[in-house]
Amino acid sequence: MARRLAMYALALHPFSLAKSSSGGGVEYVYDPTAFKLPSDSPPMLHGHGLAKDLDGTIYFTYVVNATTPGPNDRCLVQFAPQNGVYSGEGKMIGDPLLSQGTPHGLRIDSDSDLYHANNNQVVRKTSLDGTIKWTTFDPPNNDSAYWPYMPTDAVVAPPGSNNLFVSDGYGSSFVHLMDAESGEWSNLTFGGPSGGGSDHGQLNTPHGINWDPRVDLLLISDRSNGRLEYYQLDGQYHSTAVETGSFLSQPCNVDIDQASGLALVPDLDGPTYVMDGDNQLVSTIDVPGDAAAAGDDGFQHPHDAIFLPSGDVLVCTWNPGRLGLW
Repeated sequence: MARRLAMYALALHPFSLAKSSSGGGVEYVYDPTAFKLPSDSPPMLHGHGLAKDLDGTIYFTYVVNATTPGPNDRCLVQFAPQNGVYSGEGKMIGDPLLSQGTPHGLRIDSDSDLYHANNNQVVRKTSLDGTIKWTTFDPPNNDSAYWPYMPTDAVVAPPGSNNLFVSDGYGSSFVHLMDAESGEWSNLTFGGPSGGGSDHGQLNTPHGINWDPRVDLLLISDRSNGRLEYYQLDGQYHSTAVETGSFLSQPCNVDIDQASGLALVPDLDGPTYVMDGDNQLVSTIDVPGDAAAAGDDGFQHPHDAIFLPSGDVLVCTWNPGRLGLW
């Protein structure tokens, strides 16, 4: 297993000044030159969501640093590789309406549509160029039991289905099921209770939700409980991937690379963790420390992270909003 991890993950950049590594032969180095925002991009306040399509094109969403974003301000950035290499600036794309409120979680489905969870009671589906296909406001039936409602993530699971699971991470800690094609709510809600709970089967700030193809289960980043929880498609608790009191503190999300079986977990308290196929820790990326050693003190709170096709890791941070490559 160690040899496989090393072959996959040692995609290093020799001009970087800092590195972090751990067991398993996995090592990552901070590259301060990669993934620059476009020169015409509005200023970033918080870096929030990352997604990758089948061609390796990266999509990044952030909160515009303005009291009210202007009518032409965009928050969605596209980084398209050329012959497998990401070079130059990204490109601002999408409907400016996406920048209104607090754009947060970003996911892509197998049909190459994007799903945007916005803390201001909104979930949207767009094409890859950011053209809006539908918008759904408010929780199911606008039920008072589901307020406050501030969705943080949404994922189609399993891939190819019409099941869109919406995670109300900053609201009432429930997960709601929606039809991905129509944007209409179904009758399935689980997690909670409102205000959060700590028992298995309960959630407290379910910040990120993903599909784990290694075990065919929903994987929820139960942030305030400091754990990762597996759920079935019917909303029943299945098992715990990483328990409270482990190496995790405030897990924000999980990205899984099917080829290697590795899982990537950005933690709001600073590190980004790499886990193996059994969810055991194999590497710790010291995001704030690595960047500071290279003269950059801006990377403080990892909020989302994804694997690139090369095995490199792209991390965005919440406050201050940044985007960086390891």
